[in-house]
Amino acid sequence: IVANWLPQAGEINNLQAMVIQLSSFKKGLVYIHSIIKHQHVELAKRTNALWESEINAEVVQKPQLVIDYNSGNYDVVVQDTKNNLSLLNNTGELLWEYHLGKPILSEIEQIDIYKNGKLQLLFNTSDSLFCIDRKGRNVGKYPIALPDTTSNALALLDYDKNKNYRILIGTATGRIIMYDAKGNKVKGWKFVKVRSAINEQIKHIKIGKKDYIFASTANGTILLLDRKGKSRYQVKENIVEKQGQSFIYTGKNIQESGVYYIDTLGQVIKLPFNGKKDYLAIKGEKGDQLFVKYLKNQNKYGFLVFNESDIVAFSSDGSKLIDNIFVNNLESAPRLYWLNNENWIGYTDTDQKQGYLVNFKGELYQDFPVKGISPFSIRDINKDGILELVIADETGGIIVYALMEE
Repeated sequence: IVANWLPQAGEINNLQAMVIQLSSFKKGLVYIHSIIKHQHVELAKRTNALWESEINAEVVQKPQLVIDYNSGNYDVVVQDTKNNLSLLNNTGELLWEYHLGKPILSEIEQIDIYKNGKLQLLFNTSDSLFCIDRKGRNVGKYPIALPDTTSNALALLDYDKNKNYRILIGTATGRIIMYDAKGNKVKGWKFVKVRSAINEQIKHIKIGKKDYIFASTANGTILLLDRKGKSRYQVKENIVEKQGQSFIYTGKNIQESGVYYIDTLGQVIKLPFNGKKDYLAIKGEKGDQLFVKYLKNQNKYGFLVFNESDIVAFSSDGSKLIDNIFVNNLESAPRLYWLNNENWIGYTDTDQKQGYLVNFKGELYQDFPVKGISPFSIRDINKDGILELVIADETGGIIVYALMEE
């Protein structure tokens, strides 16, 4: 039987499970019972797809990878157009589905509320804070209704790496709310509401033994707070012209630290917390967006300036790291990855329905592009020493590809 199936590699790749049971029935007769579980997702043939699974609707965000604390492997979490959150294990089996009323705004964090090694999923929507255990159940008093609406992701802080967590969310009315791990408002938090909305995710800066909580407002004010919510350092300049998120760089002290950001005209700016704005030799177009990441092998930051049809990678001196990458339709921010001792730009072209990994030489990663329509995540999900890429397609299919070494 198996010999007859061997030529049908595409069909075998779509099998999730097969069980054959042989039992003695009567003298000279054997009873054979078989069960075959087959995928129902019709996808193009892919030689490096480890598995494919499906959920009930199209995925709307990047598949995120979270640790299975029982095995150390990684599970896949996705949200679909029906606002259902689904958890799949590292072989594609659907473990549970949880209905949310609204889209998730944050990356899904993992938190050890009870300090026993059992991790929970923590995230927020525009009006609620959620914490769900690995079985898909609400934890404690969660979900918690936020007192104000927000357009920001939560920030999960663990100042001293002892699991005494703090959860911070900036709101549309200028409040910064702080909760402990169990969802209680922290009594020692004394932040005084400001007049303008908090317009990006709160960030934590650790320099020496000092903690700084970074926030920015819609009128351009930068706030650097201590653990109690009081001002720790005054920044004179504002970033009112900022487009999107800011990216923090750190120095030996807070004076030598600051932010990178892009303004509404496409100009990339460096602002030291103690100084004046430095207009870098990086200029995009009006409405362009920015992604910044430190480049390991080059000991400098890389800057991705992008819009829906174009990605350009720069060094801080304005020199291009790669020629322009032209895209038919870029709906999500590209990312920088460190793979096989080399920097790679990852992005998805939603018109072409393909994911790409390109190095600074303009070369595609082996077996790329791959089929998919969402942003993707990369990690060794099976602990076998091989990286995997997890992406979703337009039908609700979740696809996991092995990234073979170059």
